[in-house]
Amino acid sequence: MSEEEKKNTNLVSSGSKSLVTRSSGLAKRGLELISTVEHREKVLTITERLQILLELERAKLIIELQKRQLQDELNDLYHHAGELLPEDAHSYFILGIVQYMLGLSKEAIESYQQAIKLNPNNANFHCNLDATQNKLDLYKEAIESFKHAIELNPNNAYSYYILGNAQYQLRLFVEAIESYQQAIKLNPNNANFYCNLGATQNKLDLYKEGIESCKHAIKLNPNNAVFYRNLGNAQNRLSLYEEAIESYQQAIKLNPNEPVSYLLLGEAQKKLGLLKEAIESYQHAIKLKPSNAHFYRHLGDAQSELGLYNEAIESYQQAIKLNPDYYEHYHNDLGKVQSMQGLYKEAIESYQLAIKLKPNNGYSYRDIGDAQYELGLFKEAIESYQQAIKLNPNEAHFYRHLGEAQFMLGLYKKAIESYQLAIKLKPSARSYYYNLCLAQIKLGLYKEAIESYQHTLKAWPYRPIFRKGRHLKQHTKLDLCKEAVECFKHAIKLNPGEAIFYFLLGYSQTILGLYKEAIENYQHAIELNPEYAESYYYLGVLQYKLVFYKEALKQYHILKNLNHDLANDLKSLLELTLIDINTS
Repeated sequence: MSEEEKKNTNLVSSGSKSLVTRSSGLAKRGLELISTVEHREKVLTITERLQILLELERAKLIIELQKRQLQDELNDLYHHAGELLPEDAHSYFILGIVQYMLGLSKEAIESYQQAIKLNPNNANFHCNLDATQNKLDLYKEAIESFKHAIELNPNNAYSYYILGNAQYQLRLFVEAIESYQQAIKLNPNNANFYCNLGATQNKLDLYKEGIESCKHAIKLNPNNAVFYRNLGNAQNRLSLYEEAIESYQQAIKLNPNEPVSYLLLGEAQKKLGLLKEAIESYQHAIKLKPSNAHFYRHLGDAQSELGLYNEAIESYQQAIKLNPDYYEHYHNDLGKVQSMQGLYKEAIESYQLAIKLKPNNGYSYRDIGDAQYELGLFKEAIESYQQAIKLNPNEAHFYRHLGEAQFMLGLYKKAIESYQLAIKLKPSARSYYYNLCLAQIKLGLYKEAIESYQHTLKAWPYRPIFRKGRHLKQHTKLDLCKEAVECFKHAIKLNPGEAIFYFLLGYSQTILGLYKEAIENYQHAIELNPEYAESYYYLGVLQYKLVFYKEALKQYHILKNLNHDLANDLKSLLELTLIDINTS
């Protein structure tokens, strides 16, 4: 539950009045318990000073020394009052109230427990004990106290509300919902009841119900920022990002000094691709609370996604500076951006710090291996990948990365073994077969290479690497593709009648941006195998990229009879050129 929600959870006695509001009347009742004029005057003087003290606390002008002195006087006074009337429960009840008001929660609990011991049937005693236990995070004890209070007074809506808050803190969300619903049944006009009900429904993924509860709270009280923030959280989880943005903006309008609202607004904006706006929101959150490391991390994520790598590095470094030992992902995030900038040595240092914080994270070792690979440190990369596999033996791409490093050292047999293990874990990954085929060709295993790739062509229809004009989706490291070009040329020289080698040569050239050469090889593959759908598809894609729209359209019409999925994908690409596919 948010800090602001906790602030709404005040100590109460009977009805909906708070203990603080009623403390003056209870203090007067306490005076009646004191028999001598001397003590009566002393209590009156202390009570007046207490009221002044509370006003100073609200204005944040209190001097701690005076506060402690007054606390001592109050404790001595009420301890003496307890000696005068040791059997009167209200003496301890009043003492508990004043102790709570002065922040002496532990002492207040002892006073309420003594009051309950003397009069176990007073619901207010149990109610105040529970609320004070809530404040000290003694939620299990609070639940028992409030259940007892409800038994004594089952018509107190606030008792159910505070009970629900304690259950929420213990993650007893189903029970908390029942408590909030009972509170609403007894008092349907309290907006806080609906707000907390909605927040708890969100925890159980009941987002539609959560939205309705939050809207009901807003209807009762449209001026509470927390209500709009909870509403935005539910909308966000249902991917209603535009509505969530409106809710967060309204929360900010009502309370412009709450940094969490800006953070949540930024997250919703980022999901809509509004990265510049998200960055502004994160920066506003940081302005309000510059000591929060998470805010800098979210800012770095948005900057990285926008390509502002230098700025992202600064944000991640600031997050680490604020909290160097808290979250290993800070170092991982920093390392990834450093790798994008080609700062591989610095990236390795960042990943090593991540490992120091969490030594059993295989992904950090994989990331180190990738950086070592880029530096040409293939032996070291192999060791890093092997450690990653030891920690996460079921991650298929770890084996692929290991195979690539082994390939670069000429360890083709070991590379084949690594690729085969990767395929065993993820048999639908086409790039793994591409790498396997390449290693087999290096060992002159042409038949095996053809069988490997033909197997995947039949079993898993090829997923395109272009999507509606986006950049090439790279499955394999560029240096492997450069090696592959020479490798497949050699395979073609020895096996000039195999269409698959022309296709794979064209595919490698496509990744390297050698589009004209790739087109020629796709055309060769089609000449050898007129039903080679993947060759038509890539031929059409490259013709589209080179603005040969009519030629690309011809490949689409041929593909319609060979592979429906690839035809539709090429169609979506061609429609961007405003070509009428049906009449052309």
